Amino acid sequence: MVVLTRGDTPSALGALALTYIAQVGSMLQYAVRTISEVEARFTSVERLTYYLDALEPEEKEEENMQFVDVPENWPSEGRVEFNNVHIRYRQDTPLVLHDVSFSIKRNEKVGV
Repeated sequence: MVVLTRGDTPSALGALALTYIAQVGSMLQYAVRTISEVEARFTSVERLTYYLDALEPEEKEEENMQFVDVPENWPSEGRVEFNNVHIRYRQDTPLVLHDVSFSIKRNEKVGV
């Protein structure tokens, strides 16, 4: 507009118009970023409401758990040993660990 009306528009108004045009780009960028953040937060709220409303709570598995009697002086050594362990998350799910054996000695650090 400033170029088309050259000579008719005061230079101060032209500079002001160019300044506003430069600011519009940054405002649009900020608006797009804010809209995407709001959308992401709504998505997380949708997930939470789905988890609360649509999913059925899991049954207690305490009846199916097997407990082992542990001696009074346990642990007698600073060592943990697993031999041929098979583990699943629930009774009706497939095994996630098959025949795992390992030993953790005293003062060793283990990451899982």
